[in-house]
Amino acid sequence: MLIKSANQHLWARIRAGFNQYKPILYPYILLMVRELERLSDDAQNTRNTVVHRRQLIESILSVFEHTIDEQTAAFRVNKLLGHHRIDKALTQRACLIAEQITPHIPPTSRVLSFGCGDGQVDWNIQNQVASIQLYDVADYRQPHVTLPFTTERKRLGNDFDVATLIAVWHHCIDYQDEISWITKRVDQLVVIESVLDDIMPWEVQAAIDWLYNRGMHAGANIPVPGHFHTVQEWEAILAKHGFAVGSQEDYGIDIPLVPEHHVLMVFNKQ
Repeated sequence: MLIKSANQHLWARIRAGFNQYKPILYPYILLMVRELERLSDDAQNTRNTVVHRRQLIESILSVFEHTIDEQTAAFRVNKLLGHHRIDKALTQRACLIAEQITPHIPPTSRVLSFGCGDGQVDWNIQNQVASIQLYDVADYRQPHVTLPFTTERKRLGNDFDVATLIAVWHHCIDYQDEISWITKRVDQLVVIESVLDDIMPWEVQAAIDWLYNRGMHAGANIPVPGHFHTVQEWEAILAKHGFAVGSQEDYGIDIPLVPEHHVLMVFNKQ
């Protein structure tokens, strides 16, 4: 119920200022659509691609404008985008993220993947670490991801060195509680977050995040409360829990499928 309420609240906020931000949102949706198009098996056989692409984007924008119920909107967008293209795109995204985080995780680490999502990133790094435990509030895993998994935080214990959090905190209903819990159990956090900057307004960031997490995962019930922060704000929040940035990589908009500003931050306990 909390997730449904949070998602509906975000959806209402996006729609409230939609006409103002619609022109800014259009090119970001274009990036997402073109990436799905590139990965489609029949992309080379699609006739009138530009016209079709424009119609698809207009149909997605129409969902924002005319659909009041958030869950209905998610399923409508999912149907427009196409399931087979989404699955291939998610696999490629996981490969890229695995390449980004692996150099920051010592090979002897006992890793907790906190907010593992579909688990594909963890599947890709499992042979690069000593052990890996997956956790999320619900089971979103792909069928082939057979790594240890739980939805019960209380069952995780304290036997971890490193926690990975890939675009997790802005999805947490109570991210302060999650941060307080995880910082008591590990010495290092390897984090990739979608961050606010001076270019992309909150409403556009929230709409893109909604499209990816709800439009592309309509049945997964992923929470999207929209708790976005700047890099400096995340650093200040973690400092209150005794963690400081050891290294940082600014990727910018590195994944066309999710055209948000991504930054990798490695936090070490002080």
